[in-house]
Amino acid sequence: YTVSLHDLDFRGDRSFVYRLALTQGPRVVATIPAAGKRGETRDVEFVGFGLATGKPKLESVTRKVTFPADPKKDELAYRVETPFGTTPAFDVPLSDTAETIATGKPDALTLPAAVTGVMDQATEARFTCEGKKGDVWNLAAEARRFGSPLDLSLAVADATGKELARND
Repeated sequence: YTVSLHDLDFRGDRSFVYRLALTQGPRVVATIPAAGKRGETRDVEFVGFGLATGKPKLESVTRKVTFPADPKKDELAYRVETPFGTTPAFDVPLSDTAETIATGKPDALTLPAAVTGVMDQATEARFTCEGKKGDVWNLAAEARRFGSPLDLSLAVADATGKELARND
């Protein structure tokens, strides 16, 4: 095998520092939920390669995880122990908002809210929430932060279905 690295533009500079780590064994690529609420203990599904069988295929295992309550911590570095080895640490972001799992049907959210969903086929996730004129909310749809290749588009519509805003 040959592993090669290069700058996307094939440039070079002394400040272009990198580290290549090659490790054997299972590895995590995602968690469901994607973030953990500080101080909460809950089941987390770890998705990755070799987690359940040790084979080089995408699979998952579930572990009970206690997230630290420390408000100064932004993430939990978690290692999944399996019969096939221990994974490198996977950083699970921490939040002050409870994370729910999307059902695939239009979900009604009580704000503030955070949702983790999986788009394993071409689909659209829809959520409804109550608000009134003059309310100010921050909406953030994230995928790449969690290592996902998903390219999101976010749209907000009123109760009649009229689109009020869109961001790609």
